[in-house]
Amino acid sequence: MPIQPTKGLLYLNGGKWQTQQLVPAEWVAASWRKHGAMPTGGGPAGYGYYWWLYPDMGLCEAWGGAGQRIGVLGNAKTVVVVTADNPNDQPRSASISAFYADIEKSVQVCP
Repeated sequence: MPIQPTKGLLYLNGGKWQTQQLVPAEWVAASWRKHGAMPTGGGPAGYGYYWWLYPDMGLCEAWGGAGQRIGVLGNAKTVVVVTADNPNDQPRSASISAFYADIEKSVQVCP
């Protein structure tokens, strides 16, 4: 069975999967621009098209509640997928922020 693209990888790669442009690059860019602001327990966050935006962390995140997340750490060229069942989960919680920071520190990006 061939490997299928995921939302995180598609967006990390500007909408491309292998050599095919599946999502227009313009849509990816627009999705990661702030179109609104959302309150969170860890401070306000920008919100694009279905993405929570944390430019201070170099992170764009699709958050589905209860701990379901797709985090794209652009500077580290890394996609992080988290599944959980935490009804108290919220965007930009201290624990997930520390988790992303630890992952970014541990990833060494090759040029």
